[in-house]
Amino acid sequence: MVLVVWVRLLTDSTTALVSRVLLVLVLTLLKYLRMRMGGQLGGDRVTVQNLQVLKVLPDHNLLLIKGSVPGCKGSIVLIEK
Repeated sequence: MVLVVWVRLLTDSTTALVSRVLLVLVLTLLKYLRMRMGGQLGGDRVTVQNLQVLKVLPDHNLLLIKGSVPGCKGSIVLIEK
């Protein structure tokens, strides 16, 4: 695809600007696709300390915890004393 854009750039002067823009976009896209970027760490086990249990609701099987609990919605959280 880059070769086609380059050939157009050399042959047709009326679409030279458009061809240059396309060439820059294609090269930028190729550079972006090769770039390694940070992502999520995955399913690593994480221990968080100093969380406070505010209230226990045994009727609804719930614990109200103050603090940052890791994980996504619906994931399993292990609570130890």
